[in-house]
Amino acid sequence: MLFNAGLEMAIRRWKHRLGEHGLLVGGPCQASRLTNVRFADDLIVYSTDEAELAEMLDMLAEELGKVGLSMNSKKCNIFTNSMDMVNS
Repeated sequence: MLFNAGLEMAIRRWKHRLGEHGLLVGGPCQASRLTNVRFADDLIVYSTDEAELAEMLDMLAEELGKVGLSMNSKKCNIFTNSMDMVNS
């Protein structure tokens, strides 16, 4: 329970910092930002480009560190539909 509470606090602080990051979804009257999807301790982060993703992950790492948690880089993957990133 303590892990879940710490993770929830870190994610809420992170989302508060994101501002205009993430994907704009919805119609013109009900647009909102899709930044992440979570299941247990797994997290999918949505961004518009590589630089935005790096910035979002840096902010997430900072917030996780504040509650004594960290990301496991061995379990991280990047999935993209950008041909620029596929070729690099």
